Amino acid sequence: MKKIAFTIFLSLTFVAGISNPLLSADYAAMIMDMQNGTAMYGNGPLEDGPIEIGSFLNASDEIKIPDGVTLVLTYFATSKREEIKGPARIVITPTQSKPLGSDSGQIKQEAIAYIPPKSNIKDIHARTFGNIAFRGVPVNNKPKIALPVLSLLDTTIIAGTPVVLRWRKIRGANKYVVRLFDDNDKQLQETPTMKNEVVFKKALKSGAPYHWTLEALKGKKILKKASGKFRFLSTAETNTLKAVEKNLEVRFQKDSTEGLFSLNWLYQGHGLYDNAVTVLLKLHKMHPQNSVVVNQLNSLNWWILNVK
Repeated sequence: MKKIAFTIFLSLTFVAGISNPLLSADYAAMIMDMQNGTAMYGNGPLEDGPIEIGSFLNASDEIKIPDGVTLVLTYFATSKREEIKGPARIVITPTQSKPLGSDSGQIKQEAIAYIPPKSNIKDIHARTFGNIAFRGVPVNNKPKIALPVLSLLDTTIIAGTPVVLRWRKIRGANKYVVRLFDDNDKQLQETPTMKNEVVFKKALKSGAPYHWTLEALKGKKILKKASGKFRFLSTAETNTLKAVEKNLEVRFQKDSTEGLFSLNWLYQGHGLYDNAVTVLLKLHKMHPQNSVVVNQLNSLNWWILNVK
């Protein structure tokens, strides 16, 4: 996770995000990896259908794991990781996998470095995403990836990172006005500019929330408006984040599926959506047909720009 510059790059065309109503269920576990083949659902409406990496599982779900296939999942209630080698047929309980019938397989359980709480995951997916952030983008260069920013949703920033607001130029506009406010609506900065970026120069506090507004004008006429929020992680949050990153780095091989999914949830849980997009793009390259990854990227409004 780099800490060079934070750039909010936005479009003044607001687009509705994608939510996932399926996450209203009380999930017990999540599939983190699958090796040497594909496991299948053993009951319910998806019986005999394939299970995808990243899928959530309810208590009472049954899973069939063919011979030679290894399934890795994590349990929310116990923060345990299970590695199950087939052939096996298991049932998901609130705390662990239990074998069914004669195909008990080999189940290895251990503690894991990080998994977000169920409420956190459900909140992430039940709402609309917005305010995709960038770090590691020099102020004077265009970002390699351009994501639109939506209105009135939070973005998280590492404390001490310079904050740059950058936007697409609006046809007909000859001036822009950007204002920065603290959580009490006190105006901290007002910057009129003919450029399409502004640096927030005010010293901003760790752990504090802020919001900004932007107006595109032609003379005195307002052509477009945009607004958004961001906050800095507190020192404690930053230390926790870095510690978990280090644990995951030690625990998993570089760019392993399980390690990347863990990082993805870590970043999304902290609101670091730009980092999550970077991780999800790696996962998409590794698993191009995985609908879980594609849906999360859609939720982060990635595909709507058709970036190649």
